[in-house]
Amino acid sequence: MTTLYLLRHAHSIANEKGILAGRLEGVRLSDEGERQARELAAYLAKIPLTHIYSSPLERCLQTVESFARRKKVRVVSEPGIQEMDYGKWSGEKLSSLSKKPLWRTIKKNPMRVRFPEGESFQEAAERLEKALIRIAKKHPKKKVLLVTHGDIIKMAIQKTLQGDMNKFQRI
Repeated sequence: MTTLYLLRHAHSIANEKGILAGRLEGVRLSDEGERQARELAAYLAKIPLTHIYSSPLERCLQTVESFARRKKVRVVSEPGIQEMDYGKWSGEKLSSLSKKPLWRTIKKNPMRVRFPEGESFQEAAERLEKALIRIAKKHPKKKVLLVTHGDIIKMAIQKTLQGDMNKFQRI
């Protein structure tokens, strides 16, 4: 059986500013995130990882680059585990988004939501499941690190537990 390690990217400038980054380009790690990435590299060195897959977004690649370089493991960019496409919501302050009526639906019944000009939670869950199955089949009995995003990790856990996907945000 393949062992998948799920890792959320380190603290980003979007986290620092309280914005929903989504797939915006140029969202790098904050100074705190760079420190976290260095500490993470030391921690991950203890795990005999054989492969690394990362969301193609800069903050994920930046989180794992030091570790991968040190271990001489190539990082494979995997679109199936990238952040959701939040459409028009990308780049907006979380404090203002939380006041929108759609936010309440996201919290109660996310699998029914499609972001304005973006992706639905259902689409994200389906692409994620396909990517996880593909990666696990490609690397049987290996230890694989997946560097991704918070909502994607919660979906992966909820799917693995075969729970109600509308409750993934509670993880």
